[in-house]
Order: sequence, then C-alpha cells, then structure tokens
Amino acid sequence: TLQAMIDTLAYADRILAEDALANAVAATGDPHKIAQAQRELAKAADELTSGSFDHAIEHYSKAWKKAERATH
Repeated sequence: TLQAMIDTLAYADRILAEDALANAVAATGDPHKIAQAQRELAKAADELTSGSFDHAIEHYSKAWKKAERATH
C-alpha cells in the first residue's frame, strides 16, 4: 500500500540521518552542528507522530545534512 511505502521511506531516511549523526559524534564533530542535527531528528519524530510524513522526511534530510557538515 501507499502507506507502507511512505513508512519505508521515512524509516530509511531516519536510519541515514541517525547514522550520519553517530559518525559526527564519533568523529568529535562540531558540537553546534551536532546539536542542530539532534533537534532536526526530534522534530522529525514529532512530525511522524502527528502524521506529517512529508515534513518528517524534510527534517530527516536537514538532520543528515547538518550531521554531515559537522565533520567537514
């Protein structure tokens, strides 16, 4: 179903963002950018809870980008 596909995409985005964040933390990246990434992950979780999957995916994307920038 469509909902199953949306759930799969959201799950994959979450895993990518969390992995990038874990790598940034392990590399002792920029703490400010790490904190921003953590906030984006929290926002994504809130959006998922409220059923706003498109917004959740946007927040996962932002979290991933911020975590990636934390180590560069």
